[in-house]
Amino acid sequence: MAIVGLGAGALASYARAADRYDFFEINPEVERVARAWFTYLPQAPAAELRVITGDARLKMEQLPAERRYDMIVLDAFSGGSVPVHLLTREAFAVYARHLKPDGFLVVHITNAYLNLYPVVMRQAEALGMRVRSRFQDKDPDRFIRENHYMILTRDEQYLRAYPSVDRPLLDAQGRVIGSRNYDIPGVGLWTDHFSSITPLEWRD
Repeated sequence: MAIVGLGAGALASYARAADRYDFFEINPEVERVARAWFTYLPQAPAAELRVITGDARLKMEQLPAERRYDMIVLDAFSGGSVPVHLLTREAFAVYARHLKPDGFLVVHITNAYLNLYPVVMRQAEALGMRVRSRFQDKDPDRFIRENHYMILTRDEQYLRAYPSVDRPLLDAQGRVIGSRNYDIPGVGLWTDHFSSITPLEWRD
């Protein structure tokens, strides 16, 4: 498994004894804090866990061709400054090279300023991958914040078993009448030569 964006290293707690985890983190200070103040990394049950310091795209480009993952998680887009170079056609080509044929590319798109759904959808279409969108509402009692992520895969068994779960639309009486459509017509494929965040700004 490859994870772009270390944070506190919480995803390491999901590891199984035979798993191999590669975290990609651009800021070495983040790893220092994760190891000094959190227990996810030192207590992870994974067979192998590495933190690879540097730009995730460049570091992944340097991996040997045989290094392929069952899952790649992109979790670097929740801040006010989005690393655009991780969301372009060329970047997704790198991820695809290191993803197993029936692997999963999971993109955490929760962002207070931008709707990244159409950007990721265009990349999925370009790669010939199908998408499942998963929205989870906040649950303060369980310390869960609202979050939204997209799962790109060619795994037909998964696609048949798990439909998308999007934010529900409610009528005046609070009844569910549908789900929100996050796609934005006219948003094109981001590349290293073209991208625009203007149409992605939340307006409600």
